[in-house]
Amino acid sequence: MKKKYKLLSLFTSLCLASCGDITSNFVPSIPQSTLLNGDVTKALRNAKDPMEFDYNTIKSDDFKAFLEKFTDFSLKFNDAYLNRYDNKYSNVAISPLSVFFALAMTSECAANNSKAEVLNALNMTTSELRKNLPILYSIENTSTYSYDDEKQEKVLESVKDLNNSIWFSKEVSKKQSTLENLANYYFVDSYETDFLNKNSEANKDFKDYVKDKTRGLIDPSFELDTNTLLVLLNTFYLKDIWNDIGRDLPLTDDYYAFNSRVNDCNVGLTKLMMGEYFKGRVLNTDTYSSFFTKTQNGFKIHFLKPNNDYKLEDVFTKENINNILDLTNYEYKNDELKTEYFTETYFPSFEASCDTDITPILSQDFEIKEIFNSYKADFSNISTNDMYVSQVMHQTKLKVERKGIEGAAITALIDTGTSAPDYEYKKVYETFIVDKAFGYVITDSYGVTLFSGVVNDI
Repeated sequence: MKKKYKLLSLFTSLCLASCGDITSNFVPSIPQSTLLNGDVTKALRNAKDPMEFDYNTIKSDDFKAFLEKFTDFSLKFNDAYLNRYDNKYSNVAISPLSVFFALAMTSECAANNSKAEVLNALNMTTSELRKNLPILYSIENTSTYSYDDEKQEKVLESVKDLNNSIWFSKEVSKKQSTLENLANYYFVDSYETDFLNKNSEANKDFKDYVKDKTRGLIDPSFELDTNTLLVLLNTFYLKDIWNDIGRDLPLTDDYYAFNSRVNDCNVGLTKLMMGEYFKGRVLNTDTYSSFFTKTQNGFKIHFLKPNNDYKLEDVFTKENINNILDLTNYEYKNDELKTEYFTETYFPSFEASCDTDITPILSQDFEIKEIFNSYKADFSNISTNDMYVSQVMHQTKLKVERKGIEGAAITALIDTGTSAPDYEYKKVYETFIVDKAFGYVITDSYGVTLFSGVVNDI
């Protein structure tokens, strides 16, 4: 049988995070030709440019149906993550958008049942993705500028920057038809590098690319080893200010006690940031209350707060999140009283992050199993080399501060394999029965002994 190699897929994405001085800290993207070492890494195929779209395109029935499915995926991923991991003692930020784009690209590279499982997890068909992802991709690549009269120059107010790429190890075969589909429908840049023979230089090229696309917020802490065959990469960067001249949000005059879930106690008194007034009234239910605030360019942060003795894990659910995202629930007019309501939100500066293996979520909650199976995984749409995925890491950072929001995250589908010729082997099945006292040694992927010992009785 053919030997299966492990596939490394890495995605980076954005979650909201800190800004500092929004107008001066922005670093424009560097042309990739200045980042990559031409002796090690070369471009194979450039992605198609984002499409132009109009209001009617975004409001079309097909795209609205697509966004509803994407929202369902996002809510399910959020619910699965929070239900699976103990988040009582940490602030968490996850990015369903990045995972969605990552899986969409993976579906184009996979074949047969491996492909079907990924598409089923997304609740999409290939034709739906190819038709609507270009619109979503274009929406997530926008910038807004204002003009500074004093400096006589344009100043960046807001940026959304989403990029997709695929990185091949030099010896891996590539199917050109799939590269064309990735470039045209998924906006994927293709690169070839030498992870096997010039590993340190290839890693530098890759890391420089990631740092550039995330404006220096992400400097990958991992190394792509010599057995890396393929990397799928999505980056998404976001930055925005609260108001049109980049002023700090004002703070409340009063101090508020913030009730922490850590040890179930207050963590002292703090002043809160005061958001602007927006049309609407607080959404109050028996178990929770909710409202939102906005940045200068319309990014909303919805807040959900448990009422009375209810716990956050009991109320921060898929159903309730879906409810608070529906802005029609924030009724702002009372026709009988001829009254229109506006509400502002007081909220704290905060930081959030996660660094978690989400393989259990994808394999159990989303039932993506075959791409993790070394005997069944099928990536024949992208290469004749046999590959499989065995680990998915999701790492994010988040800050929300008085000036605005900014951030980045990394989601990595990780494993490595050994590059070797494909030989056909005779199938032999044997059994090893451990039926008496035995000794053992447990090592990591580098051959380092982690545990050793003996078992005399069971």
